[in-house]
Amino acid sequence: MKKIYQLFTLIFLFFFFSANLLSATVKLRGYVYDKATGKPIPDANIFIENTDLGCASQSDGYFFIKDIPPGNYTILAK
Repeated sequence: MKKIYQLFTLIFLFFFFSANLLSATVKLRGYVYDKATGKPIPDANIFIENTDLGCASQSDGYFFIKDIPPGNYTILAK
């Protein structure tokens, strides 16, 4: 009976940690500045190319995008 309990515990832990690793997401945050003047750009549209993810920068140029699946992306600002 003890071996069955140990086996069940190991299987449970395997699936628990596997599910958490597969559902991992990334957060992206930063500031958008004008290269020429160095001033922040408010209300810039920041988006991740070829996805539906994006946001608008705040008045100080700060932006934050959450729930990004792990991977390599191109970030664009307009």
